[in-house]
Amino acid sequence: MKTLMTLGLVFLAAGASAQAPGMDRNLNTRATRLEREKVIVSPPENNKNKIAHRRVTYSGIVVQTLKADKPLQLLNPVAPEEYGNGETSVTREPKTGRVNGLRIFSIEF
Repeated sequence: MKTLMTLGLVFLAAGASAQAPGMDRNLNTRATRLEREKVIVSPPENNKNKIAHRRVTYSGIVVQTLKADKPLQLLNPVAPEEYGNGETSVTREPKTGRVNGLRIFSIEF
């Protein structure tokens, strides 16, 4: 019984001494932290996987497959550089830079 009471008091003291994480009240500190965490992502420029026709540009996985000599090499992770990389066919979220989806077929005016 004494052991149980001692353990209970130890856990109670440990819980009482734990502190909640402090709120960041200083706006300047928070702004600098957000600037430090911001990821700037620029889309890769690869014009060989695009088809330009008048004022319209077609791009995406379908166009890349049509232009490739060996389309199955697009699935090969150790394919030569001439087949490009996967970054040209993904869409990213502007704020965080995370991959949002795949560009199957894209039309730009």
